[in-house]
Amino acid sequence: MKKNFSKNPVQGTEEPAQKPEVKTALILMAIFESAAFTKLRKSFGNLTTCEHKGQNIVKQKVEKVTNPNTESQQMQRKKFPTLVDLSVKFSPAIAVGLKNAKKTKHTVENYFVHVNKGNLTVDHGLVVSIDFERLILSKGNRAVQEEVSATLDTESRTLTLAFESAEEGVFVAHAAGDDVFYCCVVEKTLLQVKVVQLGMRAELADSANAVALPGKWEASADNLGVYLFCTDARGTAASRTVCLTVG
Repeated sequence: MKKNFSKNPVQGTEEPAQKPEVKTALILMAIFESAAFTKLRKSFGNLTTCEHKGQNIVKQKVEKVTNPNTESQQMQRKKFPTLVDLSVKFSPAIAVGLKNAKKTKHTVENYFVHVNKGNLTVDHGLVVSIDFERLILSKGNRAVQEEVSATLDTESRTLTLAFESAEEGVFVAHAAGDDVFYCCVVEKTLLQVKVVQLGMRAELADSANAVALPGKWEASADNLGVYLFCTDARGTAASRTVCLTVG
């Protein structure tokens, strides 16, 4: 048997010659049609199957992101936790207003994140801004009154809502006298929420609809967000959310 040696120039001895390291990469790609895989629409391993224009497509998932810290990704990572936190803060309200609006098995908190993702913005300095006037706490076709005044008494720390009397003989679609109205108040600095059940639609104009503010809240019109919505008597259908101007 022959062996290859090379002479050591220092010690004058012979040693086995080193073979150069060779790195190879093998890429396999197969195109096939099989009755067993024609209707396969799932993921397995790092592959995902789907159908596009009548053809079966196999897509490989990305295992490594080249740059996981782009500005856009940082902004998204800043926005999503804030939405999740808001969904927890507003849970007393959305548990009533959104519980029947969601069409999936997701929780009302997840649905809140979905419908309000456009109401939060993140600037290039990664500062999050919340558009309180556009927040969605309820969704549905029940009729909700918009002619409502919200007056803040800073001394008594009380918010009073005044409703106009309904005109007699005027039919209002998707409305009933036993619809239940709710008021949600948020303190914007502390991000604390209070939800109050005001009463039935037929009683609102003749009732004192007052909401006492918690002692730690800053009682100023600019620092409060006031929302109004209603549900039917069974709580199975809700109205859209109306944001009231505090005077």
